[in-house]
Amino acid sequence: MTKPLMSEVAEVIGLVVSNFAGVQFGPLHYCFLERDKTHALITHKGDYKSHMTFTSSSVAELTWWIENMPHSSRYFTHPTSCMIIQTDASTLG
Repeated sequence: MTKPLMSEVAEVIGLVVSNFAGVQFGPLHYCFLERDKTHALITHKGDYKSHMTFTSSSVAELTWWIENMPHSSRYFTHPTSCMIIQTDASTLG
């Protein structure tokens, strides 16, 4: 496998994070990828043009996104109201 540039990995992580709102369990599947990128940045003194390698955990996370993204969704629910607040207009303040 070719080693990607850290800038390419950062771009993929940005796309992954931008999909959190619509992908159920998405936030659970990016931490190792982020950790590998951070470690590589420290090793290469912040040079985003350097190449990096993936751990098996990062590869598993990328695989999860590739397999699950096409049919992922997230259900949005709004809680029912548990309290009603009413006020009466007052001319005194």
